[in-house]
Amino acid sequence: MRILPLVALLAASVAFAAAAEPAGPGPGEGPHGGKHQQEMLDKFDANHDGKLDDSEKAAARAAMSARLKTNHPDMFAKLDTDHDGQLSEAEMKAGREELRSKADGNKDGKVDETERAAMRSAMAAKLKEKHPELFAKLDSDHDGQLSEAEMKAGREELRALHEARKDGKDGKDGKDGKKTKGDGEAKPGAK
Repeated sequence: MRILPLVALLAASVAFAAAAEPAGPGPGEGPHGGKHQQEMLDKFDANHDGKLDDSEKAAARAAMSARLKTNHPDMFAKLDTDHDGQLSEAEMKAGREELRSKADGNKDGKVDETERAAMRSAMAAKLKEKHPELFAKLDSDHDGQLSEAEMKAGREELRALHEARKDGKDGKDGKDGKKTKGDGEAKPGAK
């Protein structure tokens, strides 16, 4: 189940880098039509100047760091190399570079569409092997592969699940009226 979060982390990290550095693909360009860059600007560009200044970058980093720490603590621990409980710009950059390096099959310093397709295919194969029920759910056209659209739908579903958990609407803490593990059960030794 850690495969799709890796895709989400890569997308968020690339979006952060793109928003922080306005040079490069303009609106509507790039592999996601500039969507991630625009989302980052919409959320963190407090002064609405079309780019992230140092304080806005810090706010974006802190938000992504907190989200990663909450939703994927093992991945966070791997990236937090100085073990200070936060991800610095250097640690996030190192994480992006590691992911990019793994995806860059021809080692030209860029991840092109062929390499993105290969990465999707490898992730889909791992997901199919380790979580066949989740793979079957995401493979909406039942062709044994996950298209970019199917992976996007999976990321959106995971994002919604994380938001529901954050809001307490998934039964994990009982806020939605469902019993959680241990509710109403006597604890050993309790009177």
